[in-house]
Amino acid sequence: MTSRLIKSVLFVAALLTATQAARAGFAYYASDRTTGVWWLEDLNGDGDALDTNEKRLWADGFSAVVELEKDGLDLYAVEEGRQDGGNQIIRMRDLNGDGDALDIGERVVWADELDDPRDIAHDGSGNWYVSEVDDDRIWRLNDLNHDGDALDINERVLYADGINGAHSLLPFGGDLLATAYFGAQIHRLTDLNNDGDALDIGENTVVVDSVLNPLGLQADRQGGFYFASWSTDTVYHAKDQNADGDMLDVPEVLSYADDVFGGLDGPWGITDYHGGGLLLADYLDGQLLRLYDANGDGDALDLGDTQLYADGFSLPVDLVSACGLRGDLNCDGFVGIADLNIVLSNWNQNVPPGDPLADPSGDGFVGIDDLNEVLGNWNAGTPPGEARAAPEPTGLGLLCVGSLALLRRLPRGHMKLSS
Repeated sequence: MTSRLIKSVLFVAALLTATQAARAGFAYYASDRTTGVWWLEDLNGDGDALDTNEKRLWADGFSAVVELEKDGLDLYAVEEGRQDGGNQIIRMRDLNGDGDALDIGERVVWADELDDPRDIAHDGSGNWYVSEVDDDRIWRLNDLNHDGDALDINERVLYADGINGAHSLLPFGGDLLATAYFGAQIHRLTDLNNDGDALDIGENTVVVDSVLNPLGLQADRQGGFYFASWSTDTVYHAKDQNADGDMLDVPEVLSYADDVFGGLDGPWGITDYHGGGLLLADYLDGQLLRLYDANGDGDALDLGDTQLYADGFSLPVDLVSACGLRGDLNCDGFVGIADLNIVLSNWNQNVPPGDPLADPSGDGFVGIDDLNEVLGNWNAGTPPGEARAAPEPTGLGLLCVGSLALLRRLPRGHMKLSS
């Protein structure tokens, strides 16, 4: 019965995709400190962006661009300051659809008068956070008047301080993680009294300690996170194994990749790779590397676990997926039939945990949670080649509801394929 229902959903979805094509490849933005922001796309599906036309300049004209953040169709870039003369956040969008943000009007100053900023992050609820490395603090920014920037009065307030070398940021389980680059720590910031900051007693706690020059935070979708150590050329995986609110116990911080077989040299920015594993900006080598646990032993420390994804950079710093919408699995800026088909065509399959292409829930199994991720964000964004939203999938929605009702009655183990 379950098999027939799934096949019915697949059949209807196939009919509805006749006029909507999926985008080929999977794209990322990468910042190069000296040249700008680059677009990377694996057009031929060979697992890298080393071939002709797979890497192109997307935005330039920065004094020194460091970390990036994506939100919908906008890309935000931090221009670090002081000696480099930046001290601002730039918001960019490809307004004319020519594949870059190099044209007039496609970049604006979103925030300025910062003091040596390093990273920017948003929590999905209108709050943005910017770290200042030399002043050991983090600002919270909000575009309160919806004019497209955070330059106005009261749109920037102090969120946290006392973080020795505040650097990389990551919204994490309702809190904010921040690396203390000079303090060899990672802090968890929690606004316990809902006063809009983490300046009060108990709101700034250390969750990782004694790791030199940490930076480059990335959630693992399983309750932990990855981060890099600049000094030791290592990527670490941190997880709170005993649920005591920190990663200070043994063995809650473990090496995930290093310079032995991986050849890491100045690791910085980290993001999910759509085919499983991570992409890493290896700053001093001028490369982007894919880190993948090929043998399933919980790390990428073995021979062959580190692969070249893109090269030819001067000083690569950060990288983010070009997808900016939850449920937009094919990264075309719209949640619709193409994304539904990705889930349905991989239905009941076990995939590498954290693979966002078919498994947005990140639990290693393509099923109900992933279907809900797409349906729950249906019609978000702009359909490719259209200026209006697509009609609601009424018939498909009813069919999926019926399928969900039955599937939820079945034990999870009965839905998996036998090995």
